[in-house]
Amino acid sequence: MFSQLKTSNLIFSIFCISIFLCLSNQAKDPPTKQLRSRQI
Repeated sequence: MFSQLKTSNLIFSIFCISIFLCLSNQAKDPPTKQLRSRQI
């Protein structure tokens, strides 16, 4: 039970960090450029 909670917390933190990085990148670059780079 504790290990499951730990992994879900880890996944949640990685998810939050990735969203934060995406938002900070979109603030710098235009969104169309970011979408194109993600598809490649």
